Amino acid sequence: MVDFDGLWTAAAIHLDALFKDGSHRVRKERLRDIYETTETWWERYVDLIPCRTVRYLMITEAPPWNTEYDSLQRVSTPVYALNPERTISPLLRQCYRTYYPDTPCDDAQVALQRIAAKGFLLLDGLPFALSYRTSQRKMLPYLEIQRMALSSYAYPKLRSAGLAWSTDLRVIFGYKYHALAFIQAADGFLHLDGVRGAACIPVVEDAIINDNIMPGHKNMRTGFAL
Repeated sequence: MVDFDGLWTAAAIHLDALFKDGSHRVRKERLRDIYETTETWWERYVDLIPCRTVRYLMITEAPPWNTEYDSLQRVSTPVYALNPERTISPLLRQCYRTYYPDTPCDDAQVALQRIAAKGFLLLDGLPFALSYRTSQRKMLPYLEIQRMALSSYAYPKLRSAGLAWSTDLRVIFGYKYHALAFIQAADGFLHLDGVRGAACIPVVEDAIINDNIMPGHKNMRTGFAL
């Protein structure tokens, strides 16, 4: 797992510019908790992918922000599609229906096992579960955070996972304005190191499957050419 504090320090000046009210600093410890919990779930999910060979890669922004306690003051579990320990989340349901549109499933663990069997991988582009506004996603500090995250978070995370990449790898983006920043930060190419060699994959705007609403399974099927 990439160290949270190192990422935070590297992004600090840009986060300050993006969130001038300082709300991100107040939330730092909760952001750390969400990060460490969701990264653990991501690593466990990777173990489910046969031979760790990825054929379908969906790049999204970050896990959603949620508070430490719910409205009844109960400890709140971070919300994340790859969480096997809760009711199937809306995004996981859409990922599942991408491959099994006619086979209902309400068990998160079963759904994760089945999409992993297809070689599906979800990748967060950013390590900070903040509530970014569309206007912020168009700003230079957001792009700079994405540049930092690509080199210091996403690429190291993928390398350490010991993945292999299918020769028929298909890549889509879940959210438009994050995708535009990611593509610019990547200079139009994903450089993927794998256990069976490296791959250089073009990433283009045509891979964006929708705007800033949650990706739907029909758009995902179209994006993955299923």
